[in-house]
Amino acid sequence: MPKPIDVSSATALDLRAQLVSQRESFDLDRQKGKQIAASERRQTKKPTVWARRNKGVEQRAKNDQRMEEETGAPTLEASRAALQRKAKIYEEMRKRRRYNNSDDDDENQLIDFESRPFSDSDGEDDEEKSDGDDPWVDYEDEFGRSRTIRQSQVPRSRPRSPSPQLTSEPAYPVFTTADYEARKREGSEERETQRYDAEREIRTKGVGFYTFSKDEDERKAQMEELKRLREQTETARAHTMSVSAKRKQALERNAAKINARRLLLQQKTAAPASSHPQKANIDDESISSFLSSIRNKK
Repeated sequence: MPKPIDVSSATALDLRAQLVSQRESFDLDRQKGKQIAASERRQTKKPTVWARRNKGVEQRAKNDQRMEEETGAPTLEASRAALQRKAKIYEEMRKRRRYNNSDDDDENQLIDFESRPFSDSDGEDDEEKSDGDDPWVDYEDEFGRSRTIRQSQVPRSRPRSPSPQLTSEPAYPVFTTADYEARKREGSEERETQRYDAEREIRTKGVGFYTFSKDEDERKAQMEELKRLREQTETARAHTMSVSAKRKQALERNAAKINARRLLLQQKTAAPASSHPQKANIDDESISSFLSSIRNKK
């Protein structure tokens, strides 16, 4: 049995008074509409490893923001001033080109510097100034419509070549053989003058590739030399073939003689082969020696 705790009447009264005061303060806060957040009631916990930040991150961010605020405005002002300066230079160049350059130079240009794809909206003064530099003109387009546009917007078109269909020739031209023969001769002459140029092809040529000269006389001499070498090769090849054919015929005649002699020896031997083994061997040896002597002679 645990020992009972002796509580005096004074201690009980103090505890009661403390509870009453706490309840009154709670009721007052509740009447005022003040709510106690759950995070305030909770005990603050130690931040985790993932919630921690590197040292100096916030300070570096503040420094970067301060530098941007310090250098942002001057940079924009400098860029605006540079663009305005370039615009003035381009405007002066456009005015000089309009009065100094010729029409041929303007037609050969790939870029039309005088065209203005956008309208100036800087005020009435700029519009009056542009009217003097770029007046309004009447222009007739390709469809025959009359339009009033700026002089700089008039398209620069080159003179058109006469259409081959709008001529005074008959609808069905007569075909003449003379014209065809003349065109054929011209084409044949052009084909004769054109030669293969090996230097224009970047590739590996074969072993039998031969580069001919571009000079017609030297080219003909090279062709004649190649033709002569070809004839020599064909003659040597025919001679070699004739020699081999003669040798083959001689071998065939020798083989026929050997076969005839062998048949003659077989007919003369009336006794069986077992009774004269040495004589048969001698005959075979004589035949082989005869063949070797013929080969040595050849």
